[in-house]
Amino acid sequence: MITKCSIISRCRHSALPRVPETSHIAAADSVQALPPRTKLGWRLRGCGRNIAYLPARPGAWLSILFCLCVPVAVAPSTSAAEEAGLDAAIEEYSAAMEAQGRDERLRRFSRAEQLFRQAIEDPSTQAGADLFVNLGNAALQAEHVGSAIVAYRRALLLEPGHRQAKQNLRYARSMVPNGTGAEETSDLIDTLFFWQTLASREQIQLVAACFFLLAATLFSIGFAGKRSWLCSLALVPLSIWLLLLLSTAPMGQTSDEAVVVSGDTILHAADSENSASRLSQPIPDGTEVKILQTRDRWTEIQIAGRSGWVLASSLQRVSQ
Repeated sequence: MITKCSIISRCRHSALPRVPETSHIAAADSVQALPPRTKLGWRLRGCGRNIAYLPARPGAWLSILFCLCVPVAVAPSTSAAEEAGLDAAIEEYSAAMEAQGRDERLRRFSRAEQLFRQAIEDPSTQAGADLFVNLGNAALQAEHVGSAIVAYRRALLLEPGHRQAKQNLRYARSMVPNGTGAEETSDLIDTLFFWQTLASREQIQLVAACFFLLAATLFSIGFAGKRSWLCSLALVPLSIWLLLLLSTAPMGQTSDEAVVVSGDTILHAADSENSASRLSQPIPDGTEVKILQTRDRWTEIQIAGRSGWVLASSLQRVSQ
């Protein structure tokens, strides 16, 4: 159980995949002679004559496949304005940690939450999982449990194996009264994809790229040398590549999931403030619900087997 949430140093951003470089193959000035049968290649034919020969040695094709199919993580550039915004958020969070009075602490944590949110919403910011965790920590310390749960879940959408996001989400859910927080997912996925807690999303993708290159190499060598056993062996690293990529994909559908972020939310029987309440008490802040439909400023949700209407402003969707 955490009592004080620490800020992740310097708010690491989620790396973006580099745009694959286009491979340019210059056309030959004249028709080239067909290479020996042991070399791979093809001819492009047009109007009944050969117009070019494209050498297809395994090394060349591996380079092309690697550039097209493997994402390469690079660190995004950070603007001066973005750095200033993040510095202000971190300074406000640190000041809140040192504040003595409860009211002063809540005020400063709320301000830090606002600054982190502004940094995330800035179009020039490439928000990574750590930045969402920092937002969740500030919201949790400001006693905004619902906003904290949303932030932690969004962090896990970017990095499913983020250890701190999982731990803090579990703690935030324990603060929701009456057992209305979402149930913890099975540990089977965490056990199967154990490497998610050992490496970041970009590191896993890089390892997956190496296995893809190994599989392509084995298959190319086996195909060129007519060694079927090498082609079969290539299925092993190829399967590992697919498994690693699968582990980095978001699990489950979140487009219809939302979290209550207001402590006085009433579940109405109809989309009207004068309609009867479906529950004896307001829905607690941090309750995770399923969205059924939206009508103007009202949203129909499902909670604990019951459905009803709430003001859309009292909810935050998990998916952005």
